[in-house]
Amino acid sequence: MNKSIAGKMRVFFFCALMIFIQLIAMTGCGKTDIVQEFHEPIVDNDLVVDVVWHDITFKVGESWEHTGSESCMYFYPGTDILYFVSVYATFGDHVNEENYITYAVDYIRDTESVDSVLVTESMVPYITADGRDAFISRLRLTQSGNGLELIHDADLVIIPDKNFFALFNVVYEPGETVPLDIREVVDTATFDLGPSVVNLVAGFSFYDEDWEVLIDFTDSEKFVTYLDYDNRDILYSYGTYEFYMGEDAKEHVSEMKEYGLTKEEIEEVMPYHLSQYSEIGNHFQGERVEEEDYIAIVFELEGAVDEEGNEKVYDETVSVLYIGFYIQEYDALHLLNCRTYHWYYLEKEETLE
Repeated sequence: MNKSIAGKMRVFFFCALMIFIQLIAMTGCGKTDIVQEFHEPIVDNDLVVDVVWHDITFKVGESWEHTGSESCMYFYPGTDILYFVSVYATFGDHVNEENYITYAVDYIRDTESVDSVLVTESMVPYITADGRDAFISRLRLTQSGNGLELIHDADLVIIPDKNFFALFNVVYEPGETVPLDIREVVDTATFDLGPSVVNLVAGFSFYDEDWEVLIDFTDSEKFVTYLDYDNRDILYSYGTYEFYMGEDAKEHVSEMKEYGLTKEEIEEVMPYHLSQYSEIGNHFQGERVEEEDYIAIVFELEGAVDEEGNEKVYDETVSVLYIGFYIQEYDALHLLNCRTYHWYYLEKEETLE
């Protein structure tokens, strides 16, 4: 897992764009001259080339031309229309879903060289290319300088569980036709912000060799727990699950009043739990675990199959909380069942067939 994002991080791509505008004005070149000199008029909407910028990876076409700066700006071939990411930042601690947009818009107005910021499409749920739960909204930005006017059609991507947002732009002059909507680029983007439920557990099974228990997270919502590793037709339970990590895990556990754990109590004993992973013995030799690796998984049991193969569907789901840590070094889950107070050490396997 990459180091977590701490505080706000700003990159002034708009400044680079203003330099580009100034160069146009100084040379006296019109848009047509630049296109003819630097670009071949071809269509390239196949996004196959990875562009990596900080913790974001997105794709562009093979013939898209990099601006030559240290930014992630790319010309669409045959045009002077630019595609790039301009904002990469985290929300303040006081920000929640109700004021994500307000905060982000104010941030853009305060930090970037634009004349106006307008929200043209409201925030809606969105799933990123790497399966992260997010929100997305369309913004229209305007920018002027040296006699030129520019329009930004921009997608604001918000990833709540990482308190993170980024702005993807396509920039063009009024009257121009955008060859490829910015959403096409956004749909290719992945965010290396640390494990999400999708890239951490969903689609994998985890096995405790000592207790011969296997949990198969079949997707981002459903699971099956097998008590007989070699016979998957009997002795299993199934249902849905919710996964939480880091601060979100602490908050959610403290909200489950039936378990009697407060956030303060979790943080008070955290140093003790972390210290065990530096000890030699059992599974813990050489394993590094940090506070942000704290996890909580809430299993909602919907039914079970006994040793005779008889299935019982529960009239009401049974909720069971597991807390513990994700051990990055070995892709393992060290989990405590908060009903039975039993610890499990589960190592990742491939998805069950």
